Amino acid sequence: LTFSALRGLQSFYQVRGPLDTSRRLAERLGQVAEASGDKVARVEAMRRLGWCLFCLGDFGGGHQLLRDTLALYEPSNARRHIVQHSVDPAVLARINLAWLKAFAGAQAKAEEEIASAIGYGESLGHGLSLAYALGIGAAVHQTLDQPDRAAQRAADRHAGRLAA
Repeated sequence: LTFSALRGLQSFYQVRGPLDTSRRLAERLGQVAEASGDKVARVEAMRRLGWCLFCLGDFGGGHQLLRDTLALYEPSNARRHIVQHSVDPAVLARINLAWLKAFAGAQAKAEEEIASAIGYGESLGHGLSLAYALGIGAAVHQTLDQPDRAAQRAADRHAGRLAA
């Protein structure tokens, strides 16, 4: 219950702000996950803190935590992540890395991460994770000044990527 409550609060402050509060909650989430010994919770907490640090402008810290998320993630736990946390953290970490790389000027790497996030989201067959990858992917293409590719990502539902 503590983990779920902290996760909800952290999400609220991540979207609404202030981000310093979100960061503190994400750090606390990591402590709770670590104490529980639950690897799924640790992966979830790590991804959230990595994204929060990115949003705070700590690209190095965000990059490291998102990479650590992917290193700790086990595909065999994908369904558990989705059931417990509504999304798959590997899909989210990859698309978060894409945006980070776009801001860092690494266009080719950003595009590779977009493709990886979308491909993995499709392989899971989980609509919400895939929708997140497609939506953030469109924003990354905007960041890269690729309006046609952004529009393509936004319209990918018509290509059969998301079920109606």
